[in-house]
Amino acid sequence: MLAGCALAGRNKLTLIASEPVSSVGLWIEQLIAESTGKEGKGILPVAGEPLGLPENYDSDRVFAYIHVESDPAIEGKLKRLESHGFPVIRHKLESPLDLGAEFYVWEFATAVAGALLGIDAFDQPNVQESKDNTKRLLGQFEKDGALPRSAAGMIQSSLVEGVGGSQERALEAFVQQVRPRDYIAIQQYLPEDAVTNGLIARLQVALRNPLRVAVTTGYGPRFLHSTGQFHKGGPNIGVFLQLTTEDQPDVPIPGEKFTFGVLAAAQALGDLESLAAHKRRAFAVRLGHNIHHDLDTLIRNLQRLVEAKAVSI
Repeated sequence: MLAGCALAGRNKLTLIASEPVSSVGLWIEQLIAESTGKEGKGILPVAGEPLGLPENYDSDRVFAYIHVESDPAIEGKLKRLESHGFPVIRHKLESPLDLGAEFYVWEFATAVAGALLGIDAFDQPNVQESKDNTKRLLGQFEKDGALPRSAAGMIQSSLVEGVGGSQERALEAFVQQVRPRDYIAIQQYLPEDAVTNGLIARLQVALRNPLRVAVTTGYGPRFLHSTGQFHKGGPNIGVFLQLTTEDQPDVPIPGEKFTFGVLAAAQALGDLESLAAHKRRAFAVRLGHNIHHDLDTLIRNLQRLVEAKAVSI
């Protein structure tokens, strides 16, 4: 069914998993994105996106609901989506201990989907690119004592500089690049906490609802080994928003000339360079020391821009 939906244009698989197996969505995300996102093809898994209403989605979606006990609120939304023609896959587990069998089901399904899509599901040709870029940039840091400030083709702006100017132009350019049936990938190189998670979820909805496009999120550098393969090897339908911050406590790495902060910055910049090499539409915003405040500001600014674009369409 996954490949059939993808070949019919429904290549965005939205994963909904309820407690106590809610984290399985991230595992499936890594499996499907890394296995199918290559040769300009693939199925984009969307994990953790708040479930919306039919009017929030385009016709490129299919939904998968994995649960032990059914959630009436989720079921109500899924039935409404089905009534509007959206395919819904349901997997009910008798116990959380059934996750082992569920892993096998998705692994088998992914291998079959790869064969039907005409790709090798068992390699990851683009994952190494960002690693190589990171290694080169760290070598440059050891030589020069600094990383370059931006990658070719990228727009680098800062919320520290306030609203307006380069940041406003960057955000306008970002919004204008999004086309119907695209997806937006939010790539946050930020400390993970409950407040940040809530703000990222707000950002997902603020972008998805007016534009009706899938919005994925991922903490860096973790996502480089999951959706990162799809970003570079899959179809060129992604618009990327990288969020970084430099104003956090840093920690030295024993035996190295660079810190963990420098390593994270090199990974972020290396991935931007890889996206640029594949002619992806990518934008970067640097947050200041008050990450939660700056994320809230970013959400409100983007919400204004995407709502204005939705009205003009």
